[in-house]
Amino acid sequence: MLAVKVPEGADPAEYLSSIIKEKSLKGGAIVGIGGFRWAKVGIYTGRDYDVELVLPQEDHVLEVASLMGNYLLRPDGKVSVHLHVTLGKDFGEVYAGHLVKAEVSPFLEVFLLEASNDLTEVFNHRVSK
Repeated sequence: MLAVKVPEGADPAEYLSSIIKEKSLKGGAIVGIGGFRWAKVGIYTGRDYDVELVLPQEDHVLEVASLMGNYLLRPDGKVSVHLHVTLGKDFGEVYAGHLVKAEVSPFLEVFLLEASNDLTEVFNHRVSK
């Protein structure tokens, strides 16, 4: 398990991809909490994603109540990161779905949990993309 603090201003998927490559990780689970300045969240329609830009109230951040996902190193050397998120915008106002893109603020605390098997065999639908 590797603990990672994603810094302010970073996109979570891009930053985590760079850490995964740097640390020579192969595949596993992602869990995290923290905050975003803004986020694009998608809901899968069966063909693509309906995406919504989620913005916090003025002088607030989006509370990342839950960040979950997985990662794998594809045979071509590229990292595939798949993230889902639950965001609190206001008390009682929650957004959830596929994290398309976001800007971290003030930080995001993440754990990368390496799997013991080859995830390219399990998630073979993501290998050729």
